[in-house]
This record gives sequence, C-alpha cells and structure tokens, in this order.
Amino acid sequence: MDSLKAELERKRNFLKTFKEKEPNKKFFRRGEVATKYAELKQDEEESGSIADRKDDSTNDCCEEEDVDFDLSKIAETVDRLRERNEPVRMFGESNADVIKRLSRLENEETETKCSEDFERNQKPYLKDFSRANKSEENLDVYEDDIDMTMSDLMEMSKKLEKGNVQLDCELVHNFFSFIMKKWAMELNSRTDEVKRTANGKRAASTHSQTREYLQPLFRQLKFYSVASDIREHLVNITICLLNRNYIEANNHYMQMAIGNAPWPVGVTASGIHKRPGSEKLYVRNVAHVLNDETQRKYIQGLKRLMSRCQIFYPTDPSRSVEFGGVPL
Repeated sequence: MDSLKAELERKRNFLKTFKEKEPNKKFFRRGEVATKYAELKQDEEESGSIADRKDDSTNDCCEEEDVDFDLSKIAETVDRLRERNEPVRMFGESNADVIKRLSRLENEETETKCSEDFERNQKPYLKDFSRANKSEENLDVYEDDIDMTMSDLMEMSKKLEKGNVQLDCELVHNFFSFIMKKWAMELNSRTDEVKRTANGKRAASTHSQTREYLQPLFRQLKFYSVASDIREHLVNITICLLNRNYIEANNHYMQMAIGNAPWPVGVTASGIHKRPGSEKLYVRNVAHVLNDETQRKYIQGLKRLMSRCQIFYPTDPSRSVEFGGVPL
C-alpha cells in the first residue's frame, strides 16, 4: 500500500514538473507523457547504477589494499605461528583468517600470562592461609578405647572352650581392636611434617578405611551374631597370631576367604535334594569372599591387620609370611 501511494505521488510530481516546462500547452497527449515518464525513470536507474558502480570500485580498492596488507604480513604471521607450534593454515582459511587466528592466540597468551602473574603474587598469601588451616586441622587417626595388653590376650586365649560363642567373639574382637589401637598409636606418634606428606596421608587413609571395613564384623562380634563357620576361622587365625605362627594364620585366612570347595561361583549345593552332611561340609569350605561386598571388605581389612601384627611382633622367617616385605 505504501509503495502504491509513493508511485502515485511520484507521477503527480512528474506531471507538475512537466507542465512547468511547457506552460503554453493547454493539453498533453497520453503518449508524450508516458514517453517522458519512461525517460525520467531510465535516467534515475542509470544514475543509481553509476553510484553503485562507484561504491563497488571503492570497495574493490579497499579489498586490494587489504590484500596487499595481508601479503605484507603473512610471512611474519607464518613465523609467529610456527614459534607457537600452531598450524600455518587451516582448511579454507584466507590470509585475513590466519592473521585473526594469530591475534586471538596472542590475546589468550596475554590473558594466561596475566593470570599466572596474579597467582604468583598471591602465592605467599595462599601459603600463609593454608599453613594456618593445616595448623588447625586434626592429623591424628582414631584410637580404639581398649585397655588390654598382649599378655592379657594370651591369658584370655588359654580359657577358650569349644562351643563357647561368647568367649570366642570377645577374644577375636579384643585382639583385632588391640592391633588397630597399636597401629593408630604408631601413626599418631609421627611428626606433623611426616603426616602431611603423601605417604603419611596414604597411611592414615588406609587405617581409616580398614577401621570402616571392619565395623560390620566388630558389630557382629559385639552381639555374638557371627556365623559359626566364620567364627571358627577367626578363632584359629587369632590363636595363630598370638603364637606368632603367621604362616598357619595365613592358611586359615585363605580357607576363610577362598575355601577349598570345588564348586563354581553360584552353585550352592551338589544336588536337588537336601543332604545335611554335604550341606555342612560345603558351608565349612565355602569361599566367603564371594558372598557379598561387606564380607569382602572386612576380610580384606583382616588381612591388613595380620600384616601389621607381623610387623609389631616379628618372629622367625620360617614362620613369617613375606618376611621383610612391604605391608598391605
């Protein structure tokens, strides 16, 4: 609609101009008016095309100047890109794109350098702050509350009776709690500098993890709810450790963890009928480490305590497991 109004206004102005040029004429032929209007329109189009041509020529000159500028800088740009181990030209890149990419890389390097300078300036303050925090943090591990010695445990083992579940659980619980406390005391006796090292933190983390793994077993021992086959193996392991026969203790540990039942994983019986004798034999030889994740964890924790016990109370190499080796 606006274009139609503009065209009507344009024709009206043309007629007014046409009359002013020839004021003596009282009327005009339609053909003359149409011819004059077509000539005027053609003149306007030609003038517009000339202006566009001038603009294009101006742009071409500018582009030629840019190309000359790019060609003068491209050799230097290539050298600077090679210094930074960057590709000289990527697929489809023009000279201007290469220069822009170099400029972007230089800006990123400047920002990185500024951030590194800032971190370098802030490093002393951060060190003081971290030192203050480390002085306040607790670097010690948890010590079990048990007031027993190795001689007390030896006396307690002499009172063992077959079938006495309460005494068996108390002996196993007290012995391994005693080893955990002795291990914690050894870790806490280190200097703060040693505790803050990577090995020091790893040792403390291993102790805390072992204590966490053994919590389910200690809870069962406390309430005398340990399975009979596992309790039997634990008692045998404890007695062998008290007598410093670490090879025999390791054999009982392997019987508890892996067992010697010739059944594959997942088979729980030798037949479809219930057989009390074979069921009892199978339960005695089952691989408990395959039962669930909780048992696997506290069985692994027991092995660590057995290794620590051998370090705390060494004996002859013939009765030791991996004598002089690295403890778990």
